[in-house]
Amino acid sequence: MSSTYTPVGVRVDTSLVPLVDRLSWTIPEAAAVWGVSYETLRLAVRNNDIDTFRPPSERGTLGRRRITREEMKRWISSLEQS
Repeated sequence: MSSTYTPVGVRVDTSLVPLVDRLSWTIPEAAAVWGVSYETLRLAVRNNDIDTFRPPSERGTLGRRRITREEMKRWISSLEQS
């Protein structure tokens, strides 16, 4: 993921790939793309209803928690079945 920081320290995503075309998202990005409440999505992650991963950051530490497109499709379809 490419990003830069403003002079006041705010992280800005500089990726040219639109959010809807990405293969994985952070939890707030996934909520925005799929039209789901952030709190609902966060609760599903906490309850292990959604599998997430944490890719290494540029510094080598664990990065932000991410959700794949396939996992979101699986979770949405499980909601539709119940």
